[in-house]
Amino acid sequence: DIKEAARAFSGYTVVKHEFRFVADQHDYGQKTVLGRTGDLDGQDVINILLEHPATAEHITRKLWEFFAYDNPSPELVKEY
Repeated sequence: DIKEAARAFSGYTVVKHEFRFVADQHDYGQKTVLGRTGDLDGQDVINILLEHPATAEHITRKLWEFFAYDNPSPELVKEY
């Protein structure tokens, strides 16, 4: 999944502090990320991740650990 996602993000770059997509540097081949296959780009990968049920809990846990304390209980993470 990591290598396929990296291929999906090919062509994205920053030029003079501006985020850009350079179409001729993108890999337009078929990629599979978390079971979804197609000519995926970076937006597709983000959408796939946001649809995954574990994403919300993972982000919540990371925010809790950064701002409050390490190792919040699974119940606390699910609550938020």
